Amino acid sequence: MDIEGMTPELREAGRKAGMHQTTLRFGPELWTQLEVAAARAGISIAQFVREAAVDRLARAAARDEDRAPVTDRSSRVEDAYLRSSAERESSEALRAQNRLSRARARELRAQSERLRRDR
Repeated sequence: MDIEGMTPELREAGRKAGMHQTTLRFGPELWTQLEVAAARAGISIAQFVREAAVDRLARAAARDEDRAPVTDRSSRVEDAYLRSSAERESSEALRAQNRLSRARARELRAQSERLRRDR
């Protein structure tokens, strides 16, 4: 997520939610594929990458469960489910923030264009 375009309130909400920010670098071909896939899903690229990471972690946890004793499996599955539910809720909140940010950006662009025209 591009934190530069966020209002201080949105930035603070992200901090309070315990979110971490990082920089990822993608080559042009992979970036184009991410843009297309995220657009098809109707989500931001950041959200697409987050969900891919959660999916990969869930698959890794499932592989670990296969190696775990049978008695540990149910609690590990439940833990994974609870973690994924929390991630899903966090993702939904970030999607809502993204929609608000985009709507605000559209408003500011329109306002800017009106001011330019009026001059």
